[in-house]
Amino acid sequence: SSIHTYSVIELLWTPPFTAGYAEQWGAPWNMMPLPEVYGVKGLAAGEQHIAYLHSDSTVSIWPEGGWLQPGSEINHDVVQVAAGLNFTIGLRADGTLFGYGQSADGQADPPAGLDSVVAVSAGWRHTLALLEDSTVVAWGYNFNGQTDVPDTLKDVVAVSAGYVHSLVLLSDGTIMEWGASGWGEEQDSIGNSLTNIIAISAGRDHNLALKSDGTVAVWGVNLSAYNLEPPEDLSGVVDIAAGYYHNLALKSDGTVVAWGQNDYGQTDSQNFDDVVQIDAGFNFNLALRADAGEDCGALLGYTIFQDGDSIGTTLDRGYSILNAEWDQEYCYNVMARYTQGSSALSDTLCTSLITPGFCPPNSFVVDSDYDNVYLDWTPYTGSLCGSFIGYTIYQDNTLLDTVTLSEYEIPGLSYETEYCFYVSTLYDEGESATTDTICISRITPQLCLPDSVGVEPGDNELTVSWQAP
Repeated sequence: SSIHTYSVIELLWTPPFTAGYAEQWGAPWNMMPLPEVYGVKGLAAGEQHIAYLHSDSTVSIWPEGGWLQPGSEINHDVVQVAAGLNFTIGLRADGTLFGYGQSADGQADPPAGLDSVVAVSAGWRHTLALLEDSTVVAWGYNFNGQTDVPDTLKDVVAVSAGYVHSLVLLSDGTIMEWGASGWGEEQDSIGNSLTNIIAISAGRDHNLALKSDGTVAVWGVNLSAYNLEPPEDLSGVVDIAAGYYHNLALKSDGTVVAWGQNDYGQTDSQNFDDVVQIDAGFNFNLALRADAGEDCGALLGYTIFQDGDSIGTTLDRGYSILNAEWDQEYCYNVMARYTQGSSALSDTLCTSLITPGFCPPNSFVVDSDYDNVYLDWTPYTGSLCGSFIGYTIYQDNTLLDTVTLSEYEIPGLSYETEYCFYVSTLYDEGESATTDTICISRITPQLCLPDSVGVEPGDNELTVSWQAP
């Protein structure tokens, strides 16, 4: 997958591994002991159940909870599995879905004819599907508007369904959310200001975001009550999962870090160092342990190809493209290199930088009085304008100042002299077109004399009077 911004394309991939087995810790519900299930290549934690994705591309559910296993007529060619409150969703290789389990609100019943799905996420009682055109379809319980996908939503690269809210990651590395997602002004500002995000996970009343530098951000409500803020020294993270009141992070060395509420031991330390996937349920966790690809060969690293040409190698599970140009599409593949040889190329992924719109300021006006000249304009508007720095103010074609507010006051100009002004918007990536030029002079006071001066004598005084100028 990829995340692209105005200046960087981030390529991301999962390292090769052979199918393994699941570990569970936290609340046992009716899961323990786990069945001896091997050949697992994916898993999902529901509120109280586990969905296994097997190496034969089928799904099984544990505990069955009175349900039979999904039948072969629907349970085939599965590439991803998601789990919610007593329901499971499977994504097949042809982009279609099947649902299984409780569906009082339709959460386990994908819309008829839905296809072209590339990812799916199950919340408490609703489901999100990401389509190949980067749009989102939602269905299920909607009391809080969690399935009311915004009409303008586009450029989505990941989805995560929370308890009664929905969270998506956009291709520019920012997030958007809806449903019961009003966390208060301070917390909302944290989510809205995030950039360089590469993964997301929605919990009950909070969200997790993984940044491209391997650190984790959290926002929501009751963070301190449940110790949901990430550990200060947490770094090197490659995957995240949010439970109801706890969180998980998978590190690049295959270990897992957990924090938050610990009433069932869900945040107790584990001695795993071979984990390739994690997920969090209500108050329990899952880790997929695998041999990290030893059966594939002795891994040396990865080679990255751009438009068919090798452009670099790495030992990491991601690569940053720093020299891409705007308005140019690039196509990428990744190849694993082993001491015994090289793998086939990955599927081709084509993407591009986001070209900034460099939106200009609007409605520029200039006024003056005896003391100052006043500039005022409407802030820039638009989407994907660029990384805003401020507004540049020019006087007589010379840069005067850079400000962040949409108004400016200029004192000390000379009388009877005309000055010309214009403004542009400044972004990290460049500068917008300027406003129209407006010329004005400071109002020159006429120093008018008082009028109709008169003197009226009295017995012991004189009264002097006049009219104001």
